[in-house]
Amino acid sequence: MPVDDRTAETNNAETNNADEATLRRLGYVQVLYREMGGFSNFAISFTIISILAGCLTSYYIAFNNGGPVAITWGWLLVGGFCVLVAMAMGEIASAMPTAGALYFWASKLGGPAWGWFTGWFNLVGQIAVTAAI
Repeated sequence: MPVDDRTAETNNAETNNADEATLRRLGYVQVLYREMGGFSNFAISFTIISILAGCLTSYYIAFNNGGPVAITWGWLLVGGFCVLVAMAMGEIASAMPTAGALYFWASKLGGPAWGWFTGWFNLVGQIAVTAAI
């Protein structure tokens, strides 16, 4: 580990200790746990994705307009492309692990404007998906 990394870790630890001391002086105890277990991560992801609710409410559209063939090939094709996107995002996440994820990556890879648009498009997409379910 380079010397600069050790210095940064030491400064981080000192800052955390100073923050905890300030909270104690004010009569509070730090209770924000900055970790998420496997089940919590699964629960949040499953809630956002909401596969069952999305499938059940929109299944008739695909069945009436394309039939079983469209449903089968649609799931396989879209699922394959989702795996490709997930693999690409996994590569970026391993190189730049941050809490901001999409916005930060877009800002660093394409510039601040790309980060701004990514953030707003993601928000609009989340609202639209929630409304569709």
